[in-house]
Amino acid sequence: MRVATHPRQSFAITGLTLLPCFIFLAYILVRLGPTHANFLGLGISFIFALLVWLVRSATAHAAAAGGLIAATLYLGTVRQPDGYWWQTAFLPLIALLLLTLFSTRFRRNKKEQLGLAEARTGRNAGQVCANLGAAALAAAIFAYSGASSRLHTIEMLAVTAAFVEATADTMSSEIGQAIQGKTILLTSGQIVSPGTDGGMSVAGTLAGCAGGAVVAAVSGICMGLRTQQALFCWLAGVAGIFFDSWLGATLERKHLLGNDAVNFFSTSFSALLAVIFGPLLLH
Repeated sequence: MRVATHPRQSFAITGLTLLPCFIFLAYILVRLGPTHANFLGLGISFIFALLVWLVRSATAHAAAAGGLIAATLYLGTVRQPDGYWWQTAFLPLIALLLLTLFSTRFRRNKKEQLGLAEARTGRNAGQVCANLGAAALAAAIFAYSGASSRLHTIEMLAVTAAFVEATADTMSSEIGQAIQGKTILLTSGQIVSPGTDGGMSVAGTLAGCAGGAVVAAVSGICMGLRTQQALFCWLAGVAGIFFDSWLGATLERKHLLGNDAVNFFSTSFSALLAVIFGPLLLH
């Protein structure tokens, strides 16, 4: 597990994610009032944050940040005023959490012996925002586009693509480190040790692609995406993990970017692909 070495970058990413989420939630609650969707979304997000903390998937602060992000994703994708909870980004978020939790704990003892394992206290707030911030920002930005509009569909595409990248990146890294297969540096093809910034392995990449496909499928079902739209989101997410490895092999290896910044830019890259090319799939 690569560790962020730029705390200022992590702090900036946390603020860039949580402040807009807080403003969005405050605005939507004041504007729409105590709707069924708002009450349910806040309640589910609180339970989500509590469970994440109880299973030690994240620290207390990170779980609180995750709850704020979950509420933003829920209220940013629900059909107001009384939309169904399973037709939001919440279930895809749960799929992402379960898959990344599994991969993080897969052969944990071996990864701990190699010094590659995530801390047993779970992820910190910077890591949570780096992986989920792009999806939350997309949900907040496009939230008022209307339930049947083009912009609403683009929102779903952007959120899904960011989810796919976050899932695939974590799984490819964790599974690849656990299996210890041949790892190559993306930019040069040089063989490197598992866990090296920018390194990719066949086993890890395939595992990440498979996990991303699951999240894309869940998103497609829950958020009403057509098959070709869900497939596009999967491709955008897979492109994101290669972008992540490119950043790792270049800027991160030169200590210009920390791991949190790499993750945030990579999920944003996938979401941006959905925003730019997604409209081609709306006809």
